[in-house]
Amino acid sequence: MIKPFLLGIAALFSLPAVAQTAHTAAELRAMAQEQNGSVISIHDPSVVYRGGQYYVWGSHLGVAKSTDLIQWTGLNADASTFRRLANPGDAEGTNCTFADAFNHQQVVRTVNCDGAEADLTLVDAENFCNWYATDKENHINGNMWAPDIIYNEQMKKWCMYLSLNGDHWASVIILLTSNTATGPFTYQGPVVMSGFNGDAAAPSYQLTDLELACGNLTSLPARYKQQGKWGSYWPNCIDPCVFYDEEGQLWMAYGSWSGGIWLLRLNNATGLRDYTYHPASNYATAGASVTADPYFGTRIAGGHYVSGEGSYIQHIGDYYYLFMSYGGYAPDGGYDMRIFRSTQPEGPYTDASGNTATYTEYQLNYGPNANTNRGMHLMGAYNQWGGVQNVGECAQGHNSACTDDKGRSFVVYHTKFNDGSVGHQVRVHQLFVNEKGWLVAAPFCYRGETEQTFTADEVVGDYHMLLHPYKLDHSNYQEQTEQTISLTADGTVKGAYTGTWQLNGDKLTIKLGATMYYGVVCPQHINGATTQNYKTTELAAVAFTAMAQNGVPVWGYKLEPASAVAWNYTQHAVPVKNAQVVNSNISLMYATTDNTTLTWTSSEPDVISSTGRFAPAQDIVPVTLTARLECADHYWEEAFNVKAQKETFPSGDWLTGLVGYFTFDESPVLNQYKPATETDYAKMTIGRLGSGVKPELTSDWEHDYLHTYFGVQGNNSYARVANPLYGRTDVEGFSVSAWLRRN
Repeated sequence: MIKPFLLGIAALFSLPAVAQTAHTAAELRAMAQEQNGSVISIHDPSVVYRGGQYYVWGSHLGVAKSTDLIQWTGLNADASTFRRLANPGDAEGTNCTFADAFNHQQVVRTVNCDGAEADLTLVDAENFCNWYATDKENHINGNMWAPDIIYNEQMKKWCMYLSLNGDHWASVIILLTSNTATGPFTYQGPVVMSGFNGDAAAPSYQLTDLELACGNLTSLPARYKQQGKWGSYWPNCIDPCVFYDEEGQLWMAYGSWSGGIWLLRLNNATGLRDYTYHPASNYATAGASVTADPYFGTRIAGGHYVSGEGSYIQHIGDYYYLFMSYGGYAPDGGYDMRIFRSTQPEGPYTDASGNTATYTEYQLNYGPNANTNRGMHLMGAYNQWGGVQNVGECAQGHNSACTDDKGRSFVVYHTKFNDGSVGHQVRVHQLFVNEKGWLVAAPFCYRGETEQTFTADEVVGDYHMLLHPYKLDHSNYQEQTEQTISLTADGTVKGAYTGTWQLNGDKLTIKLGATMYYGVVCPQHINGATTQNYKTTELAAVAFTAMAQNGVPVWGYKLEPASAVAWNYTQHAVPVKNAQVVNSNISLMYATTDNTTLTWTSSEPDVISSTGRFAPAQDIVPVTLTARLECADHYWEEAFNVKAQKETFPSGDWLTGLVGYFTFDESPVLNQYKPATETDYAKMTIGRLGSGVKPELTSDWEHDYLHTYFGVQGNNSYARVANPLYGRTDVEGFSVSAWLRRN
């Protein structure tokens, strides 16, 4: 009595079968269809978000806007983006030249380093950055670099911080303002200037605002008299990044290579610098490792000509994250993004190993010969990713970042390619914070994915994995290609790497070899670069992105079940069709990927098996072959009605209607059978190719045959048959047949 009772309980509490979802061939093709993505080509993109609208500005006045970070609209920007005001307080004037735009300063009063009101030095910014230029008329047009846009809450204005780059560090970062994010903008005044090194040929410090920060001067302080060694000590005033700290104070990071990245506090009311912020100089004790200066502010990264540019600071979660780009920005220059963090806007900024972002001596910090790799590596050069991509993306960098009103953060950067071009496109990836408090980038461009938490069962499966190590050989376009690993239900990792994995909410820890990576699991859609364009699909994936404490990131993805079925279906042609006559073996099976299985069933397995093996039938036999492509609870299934028919051969009467033939059983070898006249014949010629041997007559069974050679130790030979119907008018065409035997 006990046993039946237990069986009844088991039946009572048995789980219902999982519902299966069928997909048509049309649905699968639609999911996998590659479409051109929205592409903008803006160098050094700086993103700003406000009121549901994103704007990106970049070098050389590149500008675009978007409501979703997916579809972008490029905007035109030129000299008309700026307005000339002839005198302070005048109404906006007409469109002007770049020279006019940058020499009519609007702000003329400020507060100096002593807290007293003072005149703001009138700075002709266009003339300053043109100081060494030989083509002064056109120099500025190609040297408006990396603007940063921010909305100033107190001013109720859009503020553009634009670097005007000059030779020998004669550069200036200026402030322009507008009522809209796209202009027109008006020059307000200088923020910081460089290159006043005391040399007779250099611009004088009296053309700058130096005295407002350092007090009245009778001569240029000795620390700035560096002549040809300016870059060993001081910054090049380009690449601004302006941000609010968590207390609402405005700051500006700036600089590039040479003297490193510096930080200034700004005046919230004017958008210009706060001259009361003037750190005491430590030049006397630190020399070229100077980190504090009353004019340039605080050095937070770089120095000693160590590479590093395009700084960007964004507060996400508990930290201020400092993004920098190391290396050269050319496709073979080794450009890559590194991240440091701090709890304070002024630093110190460090990586997970405790290394500071500042240097006290020159060190090579990128590429295959680097002797240091400070900074957490956000991503590297890669190819063959997501099935769509076939052009390697490389030299990713000069990024910005933003956080939207839903708390989602994004990195916006330009990428270049390993196809021999110097083209570039903007990419947007969502950022996540791992359990160690470090940023990790989603493996694919953002496509509007919403927050989603996966269960461990949903995460289990085979993954395409991409590791991003340091020290790629950028000059030879070295790039990473994907490998395959499996995350198994028992928490182990198998495949190209072995290890363990664990999921806690959306947080993932994965051990590959001896290295532990910390990251998140997130939804994604497959997209990437191709030889034609940026491509995107509706193929959905479960993805992970993680970072090791040594700064190396790893990406992985597996297609969602419906997408996996679609991908496999579209990558292989269906080998049969309805009403097809089958008289030989068929290759029904292929190797599936992405956790998908393929099965075939046959209504007549003795005639055509489930793998496509054909057994000769005496007559025509109808056979239904049913294919099923399946991943988890999603599948495609289709039946194909074919006809199995034994192959028949012609009767022995092969002479009727024959015009001519060659036989090798008589002498001479090259005979032709012809029922017409004795003079109507065709010839066969034989010969050798290069140093090969001629064909030879060989006996086999009852007949002779012509033995030619091809690819056998260079003994290439041939046989050539002339057209036996040449000149005949009694036929409209002919067919040729031959028995071939491959040795």
